[in-house]
Amino acid sequence: MFEVSDWNTLSVPVVSSNSGSRKRKRATAANEDKKVQEATINLEKLVMGLDKYVPKKQKPGNQGDHTSNKIAAISSTATNSTSTKKNKGKEVKQSKNGTPRQTNSSSKVHTKDNKYRTKQRKEPSTVPRAESSNSSNSKPKESVGLTQLQNSMKNSLEGARFRYINEILYKSTSDDAVRLAKADPTMIDDYHTGFRHQVKSWPSNPVDQYITELGRLPLPLVVADLGCGDAAIARELGPRGVCVLSFDLKSDGKYIIEADICQRLPLPGSEQLEGETGAVVDVVICALSLMSTNWLGCIREAWRVLKSGGQLKVSEVTSRFKEISDFVELVTLVGFNLKLKDESNTHFIKLEFVKGRRTRSTLDWRELRIRSNSILKPCEYKRR
Repeated sequence: MFEVSDWNTLSVPVVSSNSGSRKRKRATAANEDKKVQEATINLEKLVMGLDKYVPKKQKPGNQGDHTSNKIAAISSTATNSTSTKKNKGKEVKQSKNGTPRQTNSSSKVHTKDNKYRTKQRKEPSTVPRAESSNSSNSKPKESVGLTQLQNSMKNSLEGARFRYINEILYKSTSDDAVRLAKADPTMIDDYHTGFRHQVKSWPSNPVDQYITELGRLPLPLVVADLGCGDAAIARELGPRGVCVLSFDLKSDGKYIIEADICQRLPLPGSEQLEGETGAVVDVVICALSLMSTNWLGCIREAWRVLKSGGQLKVSEVTSRFKEISDFVELVTLVGFNLKLKDESNTHFIKLEFVKGRRTRSTLDWRELRIRSNSILKPCEYKRR
């Protein structure tokens, strides 16, 4: 190396001044107190200037007290804010043994902020917190239900199956219906589900009217509900002391007895014209149950199991009757007398008969059955 004349190297490095630093200098406590005092004086002047707006009803002595109270409150607030700044985030907490201890609240604030930011990253704003899962591999415990479209499709399928089963039952014999019910145990349950859905659109349900009527009759009372469906009459009147015998294509193991109501009911009774018949039933209900093509057999069985003078109550859809008089005439030939005809309902016709004597000692049941096919039409539900 070489030396340059008049050039001296300093042995200690030069330290740069802080004149260009961008850091703000912290205010001293004295400066803070001075600012607070100035602000307090300004507020005192402002409050004193507001005295002229005080209502006249207020006493002058109270005005001064009110003003001084305001100034004292403002000064106290300013003093507290100053002392809070001096503490710089330090809080005094009570320890378990009763002695105070200091904790740094600023670190807690940062910790809470960090947790809040973490939750914001983990939990999207579009998903409710209750539905968020703790693990990405977790599965829902149970299904959340069907959507509106799925419910609509489900109802359409149930309605289509109900109409299909309904058409089969109305256009086949009771023997065929029994075989189908045994081959497909769910058929009757599906039919009853669809039937309950149809009932909701009716202005009234004949079964409900029969429950009211039978509930007024004196006890003891034996009722045979042929084609009972859900056995609503037995469920309602059974606890009230009425003996209700419910028959349908499928038994529920509790209220319903499985039977072919158009062939043979498992009840005592005889078709003989004279003497005791052994019948025990007081009332027979046929509420929308004359479905099979051999529905006349149900009327015949009702006459057999009824006591002398017993009642037969029939309700059917109005559109099924070609001529109501033809239906009444055929039922009269079986051995019933018409007691009441109610056509007040727009959907149904209610007929009440009383068991009497047959006008003929012998009947050609085959001929009567052929005749019955032209009296009642099948009940077909339209697609809604």
